[in-house]
Amino acid sequence: MSINKKVLILISGKIKSGKGELSNQITNRCVETLSSYDEINFADKLKEFASETTGEPLESFYTQEGKSEQLGHEWGCMTKREFLQKLGTEIRNGVHPDFWVNAWQSTVLANNSDVVIAQDVRFDNEAVVGGRKAIKDHFDEIHVVRIDRSWTWDEFKKEFELPPFEYWPDERAMGEERMSVEDILKDLEWFDYPHDMTKFTHESETALDRWGFEYVINNDEGLDEYIRKLNLFLNKIFI
Repeated sequence: MSINKKVLILISGKIKSGKGELSNQITNRCVETLSSYDEINFADKLKEFASETTGEPLESFYTQEGKSEQLGHEWGCMTKREFLQKLGTEIRNGVHPDFWVNAWQSTVLANNSDVVIAQDVRFDNEAVVGGRKAIKDHFDEIHVVRIDRSWTWDEFKKEFELPPFEYWPDERAMGEERMSVEDILKDLEWFDYPHDMTKFTHESETALDRWGFEYVINNDEGLDEYIRKLNLFLNKIFI
């Protein structure tokens, strides 16, 4: 039986926090309940524009590996991630602060799916988009959820494949202490870590660090426990 209502689920979280897994679990629930669904992210239009502008394959702007690739000398050899961050920020600051949100809204309002997912909420105007009259009129329920994840030193190094560093703290000395990305970056700064960490410090990663979310789900205890928490959250929607 279909979910029989129109639901918008807005997902926020830092890089590799687990946003994609929540989107997958929502998709599974929609399939199980024969509910129509679509994922419409705020950065979709940005990535389409970036692909058309650079001539690079659109799919390369959607994967972590692709976004780590460098563009040519004509683009200053910046990575695709850096290009997206700069392009998105410059248009938002130079044309209109709601440029990308307005583009997203136009796509969403033309969509008639039971469930719409946006798993890339990064800025305040994206987090509060559910307060817009047009969006409230289009959906029966709107949920905003934050995925938080902490890391041990060893996990962080391996997950993000950070370059070696002579003074990197010894994991054995650090033990299994879990730390936020913010605290890890502070420690790296203290150790004068020489490699580029802007993908963690760009405003698109930090703008919502202190924002008050409706739901916060911690992803600190392994995949099975994380999925259990996601299902508890989804049980409130797929009744």
